Amino acid sequence: MAAYPAYVPSRSAGSVDLIVEFCRDALMTADILTTPGVGEKCAEVLRGNGIDTVGQLVGQFLLCVDGERTSVEVCQAFFNKLKNIVSGTSSSRANAHTIVFAVTNMLAERNMFECHIDSDVKLEAEGDNDDSSDE
Repeated sequence: MAAYPAYVPSRSAGSVDLIVEFCRDALMTADILTTPGVGEKCAEVLRGNGIDTVGQLVGQFLLCVDGERTSVEVCQAFFNKLKNIVSGTSSSRANAHTIVFAVTNMLAERNMFECHIDSDVKLEAEGDNDDSSDE
């Protein structure tokens, strides 16, 4: 598995209004493109990996919850999973921080995930790569 930068919530490029709207209104059956941080290229790559809807993306997040990981570790595992999916594709620079932030907050808002992440928390990770561009 490749080493990725740490998931850092403050690197999310989604506007507050967009994230709030997503948390409040996103349907599990909604197209993956409704997820903040998912653009056309990223959606194409996710669809190629069987992730067509918000619910399927949420499912990938929940697979990272194993009862042993902290909420920070779950977010990092999901971030790494997303980076693995887009690695080597036209969407390799997608802002996974935004996607993780949106999904985490949507689940927390719906009492489906207890989130204990300070916006300035950084996890230990190898590499200094930044993926700040959205696709």
